[in-house]
Amino acid sequence: MQREHDDTERISRLEAERQLLEEQMKKLLHKELDRLKYLEALRYSAPQQILNPVVKAKQPESRQGCGRTGHFYRHCPDMEEIFDQKDET
Repeated sequence: MQREHDDTERISRLEAERQLLEEQMKKLLHKELDRLKYLEALRYSAPQQILNPVVKAKQPESRQGCGRTGHFYRHCPDMEEIFDQKDET
């Protein structure tokens, strides 16, 4: 009989602890939710900034060769013509 009473008392104590822990967990979750809502509001109220601005690639200048821009001499589509003109001179 005493053992049953001890077990019942232990179960009651554990149940009270569980309820206390649940209340603490609810408070922590509510606090975290409020923090996230605040951060979200802050995010949308701040002026939007571009974190990684897109930089236009500079077109390579023509080096000698045909005189057109947009490619280097070694990649010139008119390479054969250029070599032929140099050979003739």
